[in-house]
Amino acid sequence: MEGFMPSFSELPEGCRFAPRCSQCLERCRRHIPEMYEDGNGRRVRCFLFEESRAAYRSPCIEEAVFNA
Repeated sequence: MEGFMPSFSELPEGCRFAPRCSQCLERCRRHIPEMYEDGNGRRVRCFLFEESRAAYRSPCIEEAVFNA
């Protein structure tokens, strides 16, 4: 994903990836998606993953270490 992660003191409202996600939806800017397991041992927070449940490879995949 292009761009830089904002500092933890300046996280955006909604999904923390929204400002730099090429597939950002309006609800991404206002709400934080739930955490899902992607089936490969990783966790995902993405409305697009929620809708497709695996057909889509989310740009917002977070490793288990970074799941806040």
